[in-house]
Parts: sequence; structure tokens; C-alpha cells
Amino acid sequence: TFRMTIQSVEDLYKLLENRASRVTILVEQESGICELCGALSELDPGSAEIVLASVLDESTRIEMSLPGKYKVNPGFSATIGSLPGIISVEN
Repeated sequence: TFRMTIQSVEDLYKLLENRASRVTILVEQESGICELCGALSELDPGSAEIVLASVLDESTRIEMSLPGKYKVNPGFSATIGSLPGIISVEN
């Protein structure tokens, strides 16, 4: 017989929110920036760095880090990725 004892339990969502990370949002169109700003303004302070990126041509990609750190929950990538003008969200 095999037995295990649990010493502690933590909420997985809270654990993911508090881990340090970098999220890169690849933006295709300028039109998506307004909706993206609205979604980002609703985030609480946290530990994730958010970087906006755009591809200018085949060999040039620019990136800009947003000031501050944000609390990013597990559904963040799907929510932001569904906005118009957003190509992808990379963790």
C-alpha cells in the first residue's frame, strides 16, 4: 500500500499570478492598441513585465517594455490574443 500526505495546498491561479515572467504581445495593427490599453489598465500591479513588439519588415522587429510590472492571470494570453490587431501573446 502506497500512502502520501499533503503538507500544504496552494491555489494554482494565485501561484501563476505571482511568478515573475515576461509577456510579449505581438501587435500587427495600430488599431488594436486602444483596446489593448484598456485591457492592460484593468490589471493589478504584479511581477510580469509586458513587452509590446511589432514586425516592421522581414528582418526588423522592434520591442518596447511597458513601465511597471503587472499581475497576469492564466487567461490573460487568450483574452489579449483575441483582441483585434494582436497577432500573438508569448510567455
